Amino acid sequence: MEERKHVSEEERKKGVLIFVLIGILIAIMVVIVIIMIPKGNNDDEEQYLSSKVTEKVTKNSVSKSNEVKRDKNKVKIEISSVTAQSAFITITDKNENKYEWYPKYSLQGKIKGKWEDLQIKGYENMVFSQDQLPTKSGVTTQSIVWIDKYGVLDEGEYRVVKEANGVKFYGEFEVVAEEDEDDTKTTEDDEYSSEEDIENETDVEENNIKENDREEIDSEEDDSEETDTDSEETNN
Repeated sequence: MEERKHVSEEERKKGVLIFVLIGILIAIMVVIVIIMIPKGNNDDEEQYLSSKVTEKVTKNSVSKSNEVKRDKNKVKIEISSVTAQSAFITITDKNENKYEWYPKYSLQGKIKGKWEDLQIKGYENMVFSQDQLPTKSGVTTQSIVWIDKYGVLDEGEYRVVKEANGVKFYGEFEVVAEEDEDDTKTTEDDEYSSEEDIENETDVEENNIKENDREEIDSEEDDSEETDTDSEETNN
């Protein structure tokens, strides 16, 4: 009887322990479920809100881009005062909503009939000044000196690349070989000499004309004297 009683107490303890373990496992599972369910709802809510915000931003961007209408064909770029080191740019923008022009630019050269980007040799200190702002008439002027960025350009065809509001514009120009001072001086001397020669030739021709006129006058006077003499002899 004592052994059976002892065995029944051990079985009762084991049953209680199993029951406690099962209760703990159930409690843990309940806690996990409680934690997971709200988190999933928050993620869904965050994704929904994020998608709505993105959609709104996209619509606003599209509406703004549709409101600002610009025609790149109404923009004209002229290049003047060209040297091998610098140039002057005049941008005429006839759009009602003007493009935004900044000092940034790049250069391309025409190589075998194709435009190619020039190799950058350094970086220049670009300064934004008041004269680079568009006027009411839409005219923007910019002076660029590329000697620090590209060096001295060789003789050839080039173009300035300007970008405004995501659109690229081009202004073509040509660099010609500069004459040496000695050659220029020689040319000027030659021109001066030729002018002197022409003046001398003109003086000679005028002198010849004057001499011919004098000879004709003298000849006429001689003829007149001879005529008078003949008439006197006839009278006598």
